[in-house]
Amino acid sequence: MTVSYDGVSETGRLLVYCHLCREHFKKLLLVNVPLNEVNSEVWLNLYASGRTQSDPTTACEIVFGKVIHNIVKQAEDILCQSDEEKADG
Repeated sequence: MTVSYDGVSETGRLLVYCHLCREHFKKLLLVNVPLNEVNSEVWLNLYASGRTQSDPTTACEIVFGKVIHNIVKQAEDILCQSDEEKADG
């Protein structure tokens, strides 16, 4: 799930919530994907679509329970590319 960083933008923190917390924060959630449906493709798409800019290492560990270096690297590359595109105008 992602929760907006500032309450307005469509980019948010990548977090895992229990059912009770999801219900409590449902109006703030930008993306809600059941954890059992998250795979590396879904996770990377959150970065590619601009839905999160969370630190990939930390987010990977939170979502998958361990750091998976190849997908962390892919997410870092996506974030770098996004930063370069913003810098170019």
